[in-house]
Amino acid sequence: MRETITHISLIINCILLVLVPLAVLTIKTLKPIEVFSEYYICRISTYFGRDINDCHKLPTVKTIPPANANAHELGAIDPPELKDFFLRYRLPKHIYAHRTNSPQRANIYRSYYSAFEFDAIWDETTASIDIFHWPERRSIKFYLDELLLILPDDAYLWMDIKNLSIGNHQKVAHYIEDLFIEFPKFNRNKIIIESKNVKAASKLMNLDFITSYYLPDVNFNGQCENISQTNTTANNIKEYPTTHVSFPYEQQNYIDLCLLPTTGSLSQLSWGGLAFSIPSGAIERYRAYIVDHAVQHEI
Repeated sequence: MRETITHISLIINCILLVLVPLAVLTIKTLKPIEVFSEYYICRISTYFGRDINDCHKLPTVKTIPPANANAHELGAIDPPELKDFFLRYRLPKHIYAHRTNSPQRANIYRSYYSAFEFDAIWDETTASIDIFHWPERRSIKFYLDELLLILPDDAYLWMDIKNLSIGNHQKVAHYIEDLFIEFPKFNRNKIIIESKNVKAASKLMNLDFITSYYLPDVNFNGQCENISQTNTTANNIKEYPTTHVSFPYEQQNYIDLCLLPTTGSLSQLSWGGLAFSIPSGAIERYRAYIVDHAVQHEI
């Protein structure tokens, strides 16, 4: 009996050795929605001890939308694979839906998530927060108060504000504080304000907002001494404190090996992948983590 099981196991392994790489290769020629299947093929291959290089990458498909497209033109996708996932699982409240940048997306994502990330700018003309991915996209005149009307009352928000500055940070603060009055369940604990402008983000933290310094991207080759940006980033963190720092998941090795030894412990936020493929340990490590709901990831 034991010999039979061994032979069956050997046959299965041989089949997987041939078919799994072929399946992964085939799936790459299909629609991006098939990333879901690719992820589970990787799960199966890992279970049987087979290693496929592409399985170490987060399962999303990067796409380049038409230049200057707006959120309406980009659309709002609700993949059936993710619908099926959410029938079985509920994500923690600190897992955020990526780019909730249109009413259509907000209406879809609210069915699955408790927390929502969006891109925005401070619009001097209307004295309001306009939600869109500046400068790559065009405005659809979708404002933060309108987003709050769509989302659940107890929603958590993560705002990546693209043009935050020393010159406008107080206007941003006053605008959001007015929304606290208009939406009683919306308060300082319900919004993270993220910016690459660490000085302005630090000013907002001094006004009791939760803030995050969006760290500069680096090309990490495993050698910390080759990253000239590290000292500048570390000095910014020390001189202009924020509640958190944030960076894409792919930068985690650089953060661990190069930045943290200089700065010491930091509260971290990150993003990458889909709801069903959050990297191991990410839920525990990060105070907030963003996932894509559309399998196609815009760049």
